[in-house]
Amino acid sequence: LLAAHCTTTDHVEGCIKVANIASTVRNHRLRAFVSPRRVLPHVRAVLSRKSYGVGAGAPCTSTSRYCTSSTDHTEEDMPRRVPNKIMPGTIYFVSTPLGNLGDITLRALDVLRGVDLIASEDTRTTGLLLKALGLGKKPQVSHHQHNIQSRVPDLIRRAQEERLSIAVVSDAGTPGVSDPGSELAAACWTAGVPLVPVPGACAAVAAISVAGFPSTEFTFIGFLPSRSGKVRQAEVAKAAREERPCILYESPNRILRTLTELREADE
Repeated sequence: LLAAHCTTTDHVEGCIKVANIASTVRNHRLRAFVSPRRVLPHVRAVLSRKSYGVGAGAPCTSTSRYCTSSTDHTEEDMPRRVPNKIMPGTIYFVSTPLGNLGDITLRALDVLRGVDLIASEDTRTTGLLLKALGLGKKPQVSHHQHNIQSRVPDLIRRAQEERLSIAVVSDAGTPGVSDPGSELAAACWTAGVPLVPVPGACAAVAAISVAGFPSTEFTFIGFLPSRSGKVRQAEVAKAAREERPCILYESPNRILRTLTELREADE
């Protein structure tokens, strides 16, 4: 995944659009999260700015990797809240709190409030969340690991034919990251349905940020197979051999068992 990060508010909406550049990187199975109409002109523009060290700017005195002068920062360079325009026929992957309601973002609130339909991992859990956030009742359908085969084409149809705006949420964290969502995302790419990530809480990112390990490279494994057997043993051994920091998701009821198995596999 290649991400183009914007540094001016003019390009906030452009950077959340997804453009499939499989024609140039098909062999590598890569997709780029960029707006082809905006990113290249934006890159050329920022590279020509003195604050990026390409011109005759002053020597770098700022701790920011983007600036060469501590005087380059202006109010226009700072992030600002851009009103969300909910687009019909668009699917939004919305991150939800990990356990603290304060984890919700302003943008997530806007999207959840404005969409026509919410696809929830558990409609009861999402209903309680909406109530706690003061959003009231919203139309919901279930979207979980047991009904993916029927729900994914249904959501694609609703977005394409009924032009509904749809928010996809898991019980906690970011959809598609060890939660339902990856199959729907792939279907959106195939069908040409606009798909927009609404960033927020993610347990994996929260964990690596405070782990004290180098975070320039890490391996995300998610949940190990819960049942004992050769498949689980192989996955545990693979994780134990990994030289980069590994992030695993595990149930509190199994964490001691998993830690013991990882230690034994590494001996």
